[in-house]
Amino acid sequence: MDLLKEFEIFALKHSLFEPENRILLAVSGGVDSVVLLNLFWNLSSRWNLVLAVAHLNHGLRGEMADRDETFVRNLARDYGIPFYSSKAAVQEYSKTHKLSLEEGARKVRFNFLEATLNRLGYDRLALAHHANDQAETILMNLLRGSGLRGLGGIRPKRGQIIHPLLFATRQEIESYAERNNLNFVIDASNQNKKFLRNRIRWDILKKLENTVGSHVVLSFCRTGSLVQEAEVFIDEEARKARQKITTIGSQNEIILDIYKFLAYFKVIQKVILMQIMEYFSYREKVDSFVIDRILRLA
Repeated sequence: MDLLKEFEIFALKHSLFEPENRILLAVSGGVDSVVLLNLFWNLSSRWNLVLAVAHLNHGLRGEMADRDETFVRNLARDYGIPFYSSKAAVQEYSKTHKLSLEEGARKVRFNFLEATLNRLGYDRLALAHHANDQAETILMNLLRGSGLRGLGGIRPKRGQIIHPLLFATRQEIESYAERNNLNFVIDASNQNKKFLRNRIRWDILKKLENTVGSHVVLSFCRTGSLVQEAEVFIDEEARKARQKITTIGSQNEIILDIYKFLAYFKVIQKVILMQIMEYFSYREKVDSFVIDRILRLA
């Protein structure tokens, strides 16, 4: 596979960025983000892109975390592009917000990246999730019972956030790094099975690949893409329906006409409820089990 060519094709297909965009790259120092940086660098002159690197030091692995930050800083310097970093107290944040360490680290990192994006006025935030990450996410959401949206997995584009490597497998990314003599760091915590994603990666998905074949990763990705396409249609139909059967009350209430609501297909009912939850910023606290309980009440 010509990874650079496929990278550009995928970006064009999903309108991930435009010429002259300012793109902030989330670089951890691992092979995925190092390859992401290299691909963007190779496109930058033709697309007139302005690039910068952002890195969050979670502070969870002591000297190794500091090593990663130094590596990424030097990498950005070698490419001649700006570098932005921060150090976070992830353990304290996770404890305060009653989150697992894995979820706390994810939220702290995203908060830093989003704040940096907005503060510096960049057009896009590029993350290095790839096809294997997509398969793991879909599996994890399936096990959590997160519903249709969860089965769609990671979207190529969500607002200013883009995932330009979703078309490529981990093996293809590693092969590109090897062919182009790209240096990267290895995060030993990716092997730690106390984290749910790592258990899914090594105990479930890896066994599926060994049993069914390596194509199982792309099969999950194709299924996710089909679900995303269906979701776009269902979301739009639910939005139209919601406008017909809801009104905004005087005290920031959403008033639902229950009889008109119950006349719609069940899937439309569920998405209407999810959209209402999003209005009140409850989206992350609601899964398909909560929606089912609301429907039984209705």
